[in-house]
Amino acid sequence: MLLGAHRGQAEQLPLVALAPRPPESGLNMFAKQPHFELSVDELYRLVRELNADLELRAVLKRAIALTLDTVGGDAGSLIVVDENGQVLSAAILQGGHLYDNTALQLKAMLERGLAGWVFRTGKAALVPDTADDKRWVPMLRGNHAADSRSAICVPLMAQDRRIGVFTVVHSQPRAFSRDHLVGMQLMADLISPVVMNALLYAQSRRQARLMQAWAESAMVIAETLEASKIIRRMLEQVGRALRTEAAALAFRDPHDDAWSITDAVGVLGERLMGSRLPAAPAAEDVPQCPALEALHALGAREISCALLPLEEGPAGALIAVNPVEGRFREDMVSLLEGIATLTATALRHARVFSALREAHEQYRALFNDTLDWIFITDLQGRVVEANKRAKEDLGYRWEALRAGTLPITAVHDLPTGILPDALGDIPASPPLAYESEVHTSGDAHIPVEVYVRRVSFRGRPHLQWILRDITERKRLDTLRDDLLAMLYHDLRAPLSSISMSLELLEPAVGEGAGDAQELITIARRSAARLERLSANMLDLSRLEAGQMPLKREAVQPQALITEALEVVAPHADQRHQTVRLELSPDLPPVSADREMIRRVLINLLENAVKYSPPGSHIRAGARREGGRVRFWVADNGPGIPKEEQERIFQKYDRGSTRRGKGLGLGLAFARLAVQAHGGTIGVESEPGQGALFCFTLPLAQDETPA
Repeated sequence: MLLGAHRGQAEQLPLVALAPRPPESGLNMFAKQPHFELSVDELYRLVRELNADLELRAVLKRAIALTLDTVGGDAGSLIVVDENGQVLSAAILQGGHLYDNTALQLKAMLERGLAGWVFRTGKAALVPDTADDKRWVPMLRGNHAADSRSAICVPLMAQDRRIGVFTVVHSQPRAFSRDHLVGMQLMADLISPVVMNALLYAQSRRQARLMQAWAESAMVIAETLEASKIIRRMLEQVGRALRTEAAALAFRDPHDDAWSITDAVGVLGERLMGSRLPAAPAAEDVPQCPALEALHALGAREISCALLPLEEGPAGALIAVNPVEGRFREDMVSLLEGIATLTATALRHARVFSALREAHEQYRALFNDTLDWIFITDLQGRVVEANKRAKEDLGYRWEALRAGTLPITAVHDLPTGILPDALGDIPASPPLAYESEVHTSGDAHIPVEVYVRRVSFRGRPHLQWILRDITERKRLDTLRDDLLAMLYHDLRAPLSSISMSLELLEPAVGEGAGDAQELITIARRSAARLERLSANMLDLSRLEAGQMPLKREAVQPQALITEALEVVAPHADQRHQTVRLELSPDLPPVSADREMIRRVLINLLENAVKYSPPGSHIRAGARREGGRVRFWVADNGPGIPKEEQERIFQKYDRGSTRRGKGLGLGLAFARLAVQAHGGTIGVESEPGQGALFCFTLPLAQDETPA
């Protein structure tokens, strides 16, 4: 059996066309139609069964079935349209089976071909053989346009307008006659008012559903003040009320004007999530929804959008996709706009509540029984609030702490090079950290670790300063420094003896003893490393105390890097790593303590070998920058987070990504050694992308190059 979508008529083919006649009262209308008669009982049965249901889909199925039983045929289709000619609903019945989701298929039938011709002209049509009518195109798979069938197509009329098209098909050509056409017209006269009643019933149900959605949407505002729950429930309301395949919320990025879908529900929700939508062409002073064409590639056929009237924050838009009815009616669009307004109101309430809750939580946390001293200042650094422990431990009065006249610089010393020039530029996250000393009201000085960040306090931006007493840690650091200094001082003499003994032993073994010679080489290398470590520790203590005299001389940068590389090369070879030198030609000599800077470079190269994976490449080099030479070593290790890049140059700190053996003294020594030469040292790194350590040394002036 073939049910077809119809194409435009290429040529005039044989068919019978009759203008529809208005229905007449009583049974006379049947008496006037020859060869087609219905008994009174049969007529009453048809009227009773057609009016047995008001649900449109059920009406369409029953109308087709009764017509096939009464007039004849194997299958039928019924298309219902609105006053604008848009398909409202459609049904295909074949072999007792009702095919769902046929509105789009039958819409094509209405737009072109036989059904379209009947709807546009208002005339009934009889096609004796569809194979001879080029307007007939098969719809169901397995059928062909050349198959011979017969068809009748008539318009449905109600309230002086066409409300649809009714088609029946017989599997045999010329199975229908003019009598069947008359019967189809009579059935159409009976079916039209029933379909109209079903449409009115569906409209009343839709209005009731929309009114219920209004009421439920308004209740959402009172049920919760959490933005995420409001958004979720409003989207679910849109999906239920408009019966759509998806409902989504998009916000505009103020930086590039693109829109992003942040929330979505429905069967297409997952596809829509995260979609980026370009901004629509700007209209003069009129806010616009985003350009929605990109959603068609994700399965959207019909889309409606309503802006959220938000007074602050990024612009928002509520988007509904693919209504079951096939298109968005005017009342559905009005409901979407109303829900968008309610959503905007609810989100404003949620933001106010969130700000109040945040302020309350911050205030409560501020005055919890913490062991730290906490101060709140304005962006100019004037103290406006502090916790109870700060008042009691440091001896300040509440009047001084809350008057806004006490500067934070009177509480502790601010560092240089860590905080921005303007305190108002301090970020909210991550907090800036440094060490300082607190000044009590009694002029006592207490070492502290300080964390400062921007916060919202009483609805305005402020700065929060957390000062942590590190007196005990400093005492332990001093004990550890003294212990290590004593340990390495006592090790120097035996290490020197070991190195000298190995040096004397090496020629005695001779070149022929391969294994013994290799063991002596390893022992000498290890002893040399211990001597460097011992020297670094002693020099670190002297540099901290400012008691380290430098043996400056003019040194070629190439020589410094080459000598350091010779020490590290065996370890790199064991890990199958290569070191690539990047030296600018004609580098001028630098003023440096040759041995000390050589140890700095060895430390950096050893770290690069240690943290780079086996088989990787390491870069080392130098170039002139004004009156200085810049040295660098780049590895392929795990990288160093920005918040740790200053801290790793402190003693005993190895960072979170560079855990391993060692005391964390190498970079601390390197920093003090470079700074003692009047240079700077730092690191450039991103997590997972390795690290580049660099330092600068001044050019030599009068020293003779070595």
